[in-house]
Amino acid sequence: MVAARMISSDGVKICDIVSKIRSNFFVGITMSRVWKAKQIAKALIEDDAVKQYNLMWRYSAKLKIVNYGNTCKINLTRVGPTIQLRLNNFYFCLDGLKKDFTTSCRSFIGVDGCHLKTKFRGTLLITVGRDPNDQYYPIAFGVYETETKESCRWFLTLLLEDIGQEKGWVFISDQQKGLIPVFEELFERVEHRICLRHLYANFKKKFGGWKQINDLMMVVAKATYIQDWDAKMKELKELIVKAWEWLNANLRERVDRWNHRIMPRPRFRLGKEVEHAGNWIPNWSGDTLWQVEHTHIRNSFIVDTSKKTCTCNFWELVDIPCRHVFVALGFRNQSPEDFVDDYYSKDTYEKCYGYNVSPINGQDMCPEVDMEEMLPPSYKRGLERPKKMRTLIR
Repeated sequence: MVAARMISSDGVKICDIVSKIRSNFFVGITMSRVWKAKQIAKALIEDDAVKQYNLMWRYSAKLKIVNYGNTCKINLTRVGPTIQLRLNNFYFCLDGLKKDFTTSCRSFIGVDGCHLKTKFRGTLLITVGRDPNDQYYPIAFGVYETETKESCRWFLTLLLEDIGQEKGWVFISDQQKGLIPVFEELFERVEHRICLRHLYANFKKKFGGWKQINDLMMVVAKATYIQDWDAKMKELKELIVKAWEWLNANLRERVDRWNHRIMPRPRFRLGKEVEHAGNWIPNWSGDTLWQVEHTHIRNSFIVDTSKKTCTCNFWELVDIPCRHVFVALGFRNQSPEDFVDDYYSKDTYEKCYGYNVSPINGQDMCPEVDMEEMLPPSYKRGLERPKKMRTLIR
């Protein structure tokens, strides 16, 4: 029972085990005996984890057999007097993703990592894209020993080799200490931006999370043209100057049943723009050029339907016509869906998910390989006391 609970939670307390045994089995047991049982259970679990690392060779070979184009890389180092192999990094990318990702997904790639809570710790890093239905799309994942610049460079280099560098990728991540310097090295090949959620978390620590500050920060981040951004930043500056200075510095760095051509989520987003088009009036300036004015406020934007541009920049940013474009197209009875980028189309969505992820047998049926035994990564505990989440009581 102790081992079963510890598989899902390493932080099982001895007093909780004593209480559980007493309530379930009506048996009294000493704290020392429970402690010994916990140590035995922990040894069983950790021994199994060591064996799992040694199966990485067979797992890698099986992934390549089920789909020949799969990329699976293992980075090792030789340690100790016996010159044994120790795992440093592991990287995996599906073949089907490499074939269709560059043509069927947007050029935005999200990168995030989490710390593994096993005996050997390490960090899991995963990358996701956005599919034609504007949902998350897995690309590749990797496990590395420590969150260092070298490990992140190794992972991102393999990723760019798989998906290519011609499209001009935009990576979005939090402020991880290993990722930031690597993106700075790759600035000529890729563009890097900070995730808004993590940016706001840092913002909240400095200036609090009261509603007016939160609303202004979100509006500033979502502004699509410079005049709107400046206006909202001015409001923030009047409210609290230090918050304006901090945000100003950060932001400037930065299917078969579906009967429509455009996928449902981007189509819903287009519908939202259509709902807000009632107060705009188009003035034709010749050929495909329009000046679109608001009926109540003195705002106007220039729309060019041949170049697919609007000076509000919404069309260029998301490849979906904005409200200003809608009223211009309506003057000539043209459908706005015809001007939505093919990336959001049903055909592209089917292409994106047109391959099958090959099934894989259990570890006992993985192929035998003639390789040296692999040791798990070494874990180094820091000098300071481990940080814990604490609730602040006011």
